Amino acid sequence: MNTATDIREKNNTLEFLLEKYSDYNGNRGGFRRSRRDEIFSIMYPFIRRWVRNYFYARKIIRSDEEIISYTWRCYLYALKRYTKFLESGEKRTFTPMGHFYRYTNYYLKSLAPVIEREQQVESLDIYKTDNSCELLDCCVDLKYFLEYLPNRYRKISIDILEGRSKTHEEREDLGVWKTGQYYEARRVLRLILKYLIGEKRRHMI
Repeated sequence: MNTATDIREKNNTLEFLLEKYSDYNGNRGGFRRSRRDEIFSIMYPFIRRWVRNYFYARKIIRSDEEIISYTWRCYLYALKRYTKFLESGEKRTFTPMGHFYRYTNYYLKSLAPVIEREQQVESLDIYKTDNSCELLDCCVDLKYFLEYLPNRYRKISIDILEGRSKTHEEREDLGVWKTGQYYEARRVLRLILKYLIGEKRRHMI
């Protein structure tokens, strides 16, 4: 449980790190990325809870990997807005934590049409087929789709089809993949795979 003192200390730390991050805008990319990741490590549990509560309040079910993906996206959006504010030279009248909370909710609300479309895709049962010809068509489409994907995305797609998720060590073997980036890639690929399989059934729905 975070006390008022804990939150105040975190805000002070965030303010310092965010200023350092902004100071190196366009310079010393490695240093700037390390600051970005350090800020994320502080904000992650908070943004993840806000994202989860946002979906829960609207009775939208999202998997843990999707929550992580949205957490990363909300974080990057809020970070960009905070950096622009610092660059403007305006006087700050809010805490860093308050800023991230406000822009997390703003970003999620801006995605409402996208989330609605995702729910429609989610409602498709990708494993239900009506006849063998339809199943064959799906397999052919998947085969060509997977063949043209870069290796790392192909492996993630196969994991999705098999219902697996890579461990941290396995993600490192793929060559980069921060947790947020990995789950964002899974989210997008999962929607594409569901579309490819579900599209073959639409004329029969």
